[in-house]
Amino acid sequence: MNNSVLFNLYYLDLILIMNLIMFFFSMFMMILNFKNFLIFLMWLEFLVLNLMVMMMFMICMFMGEALFVYFMIFCVCESILGISMIVVMLRFTGNDLMDVFSLMIK
Repeated sequence: MNNSVLFNLYYLDLILIMNLIMFFFSMFMMILNFKNFLIFLMWLEFLVLNLMVMMMFMICMFMGEALFVYFMIFCVCESILGISMIVVMLRFTGNDLMDVFSLMIK
């Protein structure tokens, strides 16, 4: 193999490993910050961003850009739903704490 190909594969592996570390870090922080809904949504968006980067590397190697566009559309719809949920929650309760939200269900 050419030296530049090995060099590029090495950096691709590094990027994927760093992305996996950020993915697990965001899952860990999402579990720790479960009480505040806005912070929870921010960590969820960071998690989706990490998934998008991993999918970009995996799908673009196989020329599947259309699937990547569908995933991006799904991510935008998910973030719009999260924003609308927090607006409704702020309107009804006055804050975005999850313990108040659990009282609304009962």
